[in-house]
Amino acid sequence: MFNFSCLVNSSTYDYNSISAILSTVLGVHFGHVLIHMKDHSSRLLHWIGMGIALLVLGIITYGKIRSL
Repeated sequence: MFNFSCLVNSSTYDYNSISAILSTVLGVHFGHVLIHMKDHSSRLLHWIGMGIALLVLGIITYGKIRSL
Protein backbone atom coordinates (compact mmCIF):
# COMPACT_ATOMS: atom_id res chain seq x y z
CA MET A 1 0.00 0.00 0.00
CA PHE A 2 1.13 3.54 -0.67
CA ASN A 3 2.62 5.32 2.32
CA PHE A 4 0.79 8.65 2.62
CA SER A 5 3.04 9.91 5.41
CA CYS A 6 5.70 10.70 2.82
CA LEU A 7 3.28 13.24 1.31
CA VAL A 8 2.62 14.89 4.65
CA ASN A 9 6.30 15.22 5.62
CA SER A 10 7.70 16.07 2.20
CA SER A 11 9.21 19.34 1.11
CA THR A 12 7.94 21.84 -1.45
CA TYR A 13 10.17 20.21 -4.06
CA ASP A 14 8.24 16.94 -3.70
CA TYR A 15 4.90 18.70 -4.10
CA ASN A 16 6.15 20.41 -7.25
CA SER A 17 7.31 17.07 -8.64
CA ILE A 18 3.95 15.45 -7.97
CA SER A 19 2.18 18.40 -9.60
CA ALA A 20 4.43 18.23 -12.68
CA ILE A 21 3.89 14.48 -13.07
CA LEU A 22 0.11 14.79 -12.75
CA SER A 23 0.03 17.69 -15.23
CA THR A 24 2.03 15.67 -17.74
CA VAL A 25 -0.18 12.60 -17.38
CA LEU A 26 -3.36 14.67 -17.78
CA GLY A 27 -1.90 16.47 -20.81
CA VAL A 28 -0.99 13.21 -22.51
CA HIS A 29 -4.44 11.84 -21.72
CA PHE A 30 -6.07 14.99 -23.14
CA GLY A 31 -4.12 14.60 -26.40
CA HIS A 32 -5.04 10.93 -26.58
CA VAL A 33 -8.74 11.76 -26.21
CA LEU A 34 -8.57 14.48 -28.88
CA ILE A 35 -6.91 12.15 -31.38
CA HIS A 36 -8.98 9.02 -30.81
CA MET A 37 -12.44 10.40 -30.09
CA LYS A 38 -13.81 12.39 -33.01
CA ASP A 39 -17.35 12.85 -31.71
CA HIS A 40 -17.95 15.68 -29.24
CA SER A 41 -20.51 13.74 -27.19
CA SER A 42 -18.09 10.83 -26.68
CA ARG A 43 -15.39 13.28 -25.60
CA LEU A 44 -17.79 14.91 -23.16
CA LEU A 45 -18.86 11.57 -21.68
CA HIS A 46 -15.23 10.51 -21.38
CA TRP A 47 -14.22 13.73 -19.60
CA ILE A 48 -17.21 13.59 -17.25
CA GLY A 49 -16.26 10.03 -16.28
CA MET A 50 -12.61 10.98 -15.88
CA GLY A 51 -13.53 14.03 -13.81
CA ILE A 52 -15.73 12.02 -11.47
CA ALA A 53 -13.02 9.36 -11.07
CA LEU A 54 -10.38 11.99 -10.24
CA LEU A 55 -12.75 13.72 -7.82
CA VAL A 56 -13.39 10.46 -5.96
CA LEU A 57 -9.65 9.68 -5.93
CA GLY A 58 -8.93 13.16 -4.54
CA ILE A 59 -11.55 12.83 -1.81
CA ILE A 60 -10.20 9.41 -0.79
CA THR A 61 -6.60 10.65 -0.80
CA TYR A 62 -7.52 13.77 1.18
CA GLY A 63 -9.27 11.63 3.78
CA LYS A 64 -6.28 9.29 4.09
CA ILE A 65 -3.83 12.17 4.51
CA ARG A 66 -6.02 13.96 7.08
CA SER A 67 -6.34 10.79 9.15
CA LEU A 68 -2.55 10.51 9.61
